[in-house]
Amino acid sequence: MFYNYAVINNNKVVDVIVAETKEIAESLTGKTCIGYELKDHTSPQPGWNYVDGEFFPQSPHKSLTKFNKVLWIWEPGVDRPSDNKIYTWDLDTEQWIEKEQDPGTAVE
Repeated sequence: MFYNYAVINNNKVVDVIVAETKEIAESLTGKTCIGYELKDHTSPQPGWNYVDGEFFPQSPHKSLTKFNKVLWIWEPGVDRPSDNKIYTWDLDTEQWIEKEQDPGTAVE
């Protein structure tokens, strides 16, 4: 039987391989290998991080610093203002920008 392994270097996934055992995977790569179950979009890929026993993708932008494991997305490290207005995160300015509300748009 074969198993999936993520090849880890400095807490980064550098490769993914299939091997019969962890020992074989590590002897072939010379690096730490972590077994994982092949899933959907949550299966590790090269470039992903491995921290505290979990895999997650690399942030697409330096201002997106919190990984939301429920929604499986990167979020800004700055909380959205809580004044019931509509905001979007601006990657260029790295801040929340108030958006004009369209008539008839529900505010949560």
